[in-house]
Amino acid sequence: MPFSTLAKEIILLILEELDELSVFNCCKASRDVFLIVSGTTALRYKYELALRGMRDGPTSTVSVRDRLARLLAHQTGWATLNEFHLDALRTTPPTIIGVSGNFLYHASETGIPNAAFQWTLRIFELRSYRRPVSTPLLYRQYNVPFDIRKIAIDPTQNLMVLGELHFPTNNTAILAHIYFFDLMVAQKHARASQLRFTFPTDWWGTQPAGHRISIKQIEIYGDHVGVSLQFEIVDGEHATELLVVDWVNSASRQRRYAGEMLSFDIISDSRLLAISQPDVDQDSDSEGSGSGSSWERTSDGLYAIEHGLEAPRLSIFDNSSLASHPQIGHFRTFEFPDFCKAVSLVKIYPNVSTKATSGISPGTTFFSDPSKRLFVVFVQLKPDSIPAGYSRNLLFVVPESLFGLVDGTPGEEFLRWEEWQDHCTIVNMPDEGDSIKVVGQRVVLLENTRTCGDNGTPVPSLLHIIDFNPHAAEIMGSMAQSQLQAEPPWFWHGKLPAISHVGENVPVPYVWTRSEYCHDITWVDATEDNLVIYKEYEGETMVKVFTFGNEPDVNGGGPSSI
Repeated sequence: MPFSTLAKEIILLILEELDELSVFNCCKASRDVFLIVSGTTALRYKYELALRGMRDGPTSTVSVRDRLARLLAHQTGWATLNEFHLDALRTTPPTIIGVSGNFLYHASETGIPNAAFQWTLRIFELRSYRRPVSTPLLYRQYNVPFDIRKIAIDPTQNLMVLGELHFPTNNTAILAHIYFFDLMVAQKHARASQLRFTFPTDWWGTQPAGHRISIKQIEIYGDHVGVSLQFEIVDGEHATELLVVDWVNSASRQRRYAGEMLSFDIISDSRLLAISQPDVDQDSDSEGSGSGSSWERTSDGLYAIEHGLEAPRLSIFDNSSLASHPQIGHFRTFEFPDFCKAVSLVKIYPNVSTKATSGISPGTTFFSDPSKRLFVVFVQLKPDSIPAGYSRNLLFVVPESLFGLVDGTPGEEFLRWEEWQDHCTIVNMPDEGDSIKVVGQRVVLLENTRTCGDNGTPVPSLLHIIDFNPHAAEIMGSMAQSQLQAEPPWFWHGKLPAISHVGENVPVPYVWTRSEYCHDITWVDATEDNLVIYKEYEGETMVKVFTFGNEPDVNGGGPSSI
């Protein structure tokens, strides 16, 4: 008997047993099924989850009707840059400020000579309409007796990782100290094998003028924490060291990696991705030593040595058993196109959305499907080496699932660009594009012009939201034109509408939402729920947090203070 001839009640019983993707596919195959699903709240919720690349959360007390309403408001907010709640914070200029996990952190030196506590660290919980709402939002302030150089927070483990650099007065190694704190009390985390891990670098002594050492990244995934340190010379050349450590079982369980322009991300408990630019004059295949480096060490420091460079390479590394394999073995290497040989910068921008369903907080109503996450590499070409049809700044965007197909034991499989280019979308970025953030299937960036027109009037900066969901164009097309042209909410001066259009690209189109007149944005951050914008004035910093979505059970209101 054909499916379409079944009674509506029978079709409903069948559809109720299907998962989100199956319901979605049935709707695409049959208009009659689509009409049935559209008129049933629980099935409509499943359909909208699949359409928008989301998944239903753990068991929740929130009704299906309210979950559907929150999902549509959340997604409409991102698509149109409206449907939001505004929180604001005005503070003195911090030394460090940013977003990690679902927290805004703000750290500054006390300015008191010989004080026992040199830094004050404040953390603010960011609002979310996908999770149970805290009333009030969590706020903590800690006194810290060392210089904070980097902060990473994993709220699912109540883990806060702080990075410090120690510069010796004698000719000994420069040290990186990594602290594992409980987020709630700023004391040693109960699961940490030790409070502080010390990472001796390959650099030592007092650095000459124009040389700089910094902690570039701290990434957390379960029991693993990755830390990268970068040595830079004033002309822009740099070398990087990466350490992956097991912070729970033993800090002695670790792996190290080094490379030229190295950037990384931990995408699972067994896979680490790292990109660097190999040096053709050195052995790039030696296990654990990275891809080579255009650096040589002399008795008085590190100096750049000119070598021929190849196009950047992205490698998948085994990150599963730090104890048994102290050297990193790689599964597969992806080569970038030849025109990327002359690069000024190559960098991975880690995706801030949930990496695995195991990290979903109880009570979360819905979340971005981890299997649909994007992986984004930023490449900046040298000005005299830009090929026709490309801009200087490029985004290489691929589905993260492309890297999850690798299994088995480490090998030496090497993929030329021609072998994987069909899985990659290259986006020409504005020359002034910065503050790049990757959230699920979206990329957020600020085109900060910092220029004035002929009459001296500032040229507006542009805030861009690029949505790579293959159904994004369909979703935008179904929205009312009034929603798409609504005024963005972050103006201090002037008002102009947001503009949305579909960019044609291979293999899939993407939706590019642009908001003009962003004079008062210095840089941006983003989470699954929030767009965070910063404006630095003389003597103060203004932070505005826009939380997309709504809370059906909470009375709406205007701006409030974090």
